[in-house]
Amino acid sequence: MTSIVTVSPARNVWEQVKWKCQTSSSMFSTIILVHLILGFLTSGGTGSFSTGGSFLSFEARTYTLDVAFLYSIILMLGIGWMLASGALSRDQFSIVTTNQTEVVSTFFFFVLLSIFTFVSSVCMLCISVAIEMLKLNEPLVVENQFFSVSIMAMFIVCMLVASTMGYFIRTVFQFSKVLLGLLTVLLFLLIRMYGVDSWSAVFGTTSAEIIGRSSLYVVLLWGAIFVMRLRREVNR
Repeated sequence: MTSIVTVSPARNVWEQVKWKCQTSSSMFSTIILVHLILGFLTSGGTGSFSTGGSFLSFEARTYTLDVAFLYSIILMLGIGWMLASGALSRDQFSIVTTNQTEVVSTFFFFVLLSIFTFVSSVCMLCISVAIEMLKLNEPLVVENQFFSVSIMAMFIVCMLVASTMGYFIRTVFQFSKVLLGLLTVLLFLLIRMYGVDSWSAVFGTTSAEIIGRSSLYVVLLWGAIFVMRLRREVNR
């Protein structure tokens, strides 16, 4: 049967992204909840020291996104795995779906989710600092506020890599367990080769290197996902 309604690929992808945002709203709620818990448990601080003399004493505290970054990476891995497994999916028969549009819409959904994770992390940090300032009944001096576009881009790209890895591993598991075993062996050899320096060896040391290499890995992983998904037609 041939449909008399023609929908452009861009419109199809857009509808798929909106549908994923609606049906996967629990993901956004989970990210906010995790960041709120981290904010209350850690107060956004990652280090402090105190010093003083005869007439002056002070305590310096450092507030960063390190803790939020670490837990967000783990969370995005799990979200990518669950989305690939279809555990959070819903059938939407009003939208014509192909493997091509499914892969592209999932990629854009992960981009939005990564940006949302960054915004949620920054809000968590600001709320934590504000609560800490209200708790302390002492004069406060802000020594340094460091933020740059490169840090924002690096955070978002790393979240995208984590979610892509979770989605990729689950897709490989569904496609071929033998291939998954080979990838596991290669990953083990990679970690053994570089040891504790595996992160810097694979992703680089500077923000530009991390962004560039991570973006390349995202492109390669989604290319592999696209090829594997082409072998499995989507039934809608």
